[in-house]
Amino acid sequence: MTHSGPLLRSRQSPGILPEKEADVAREYLKKAAGGAQVRKAEVEDTVRRMLADPRSKALATRFAAQWLRLQDVEKVSPDAFWFPNYSRQLMEAMIRETEVFFEQLVRQDRSLL
Repeated sequence: MTHSGPLLRSRQSPGILPEKEADVAREYLKKAAGGAQVRKAEVEDTVRRMLADPRSKALATRFAAQWLRLQDVEKVSPDAFWFPNYSRQLMEAMIRETEVFFEQLVRQDRSLL
């Protein structure tokens, strides 16, 4: 299977790639813009290298935090009567669990649905 033109461009996310992979992605985009096709295996190899990079973990957690607005969890103060076991430690664990869950979704190419 090959990718070309708009499909390939729609799957790129600017500004989030390690430099080497960003160079490869730019090369894929040049090929696609010129009407050339990029082999699926080439794209998959690049994605595997990107996911193996430790920076991909930070990307996944930052994306999840922004998308789910995890920073707002700290602004919530549940009623102590109804939630007597709620603590800062529990709040931090809830945030971390969400980040790890989202990271695994990305790494395992799983759906949110």
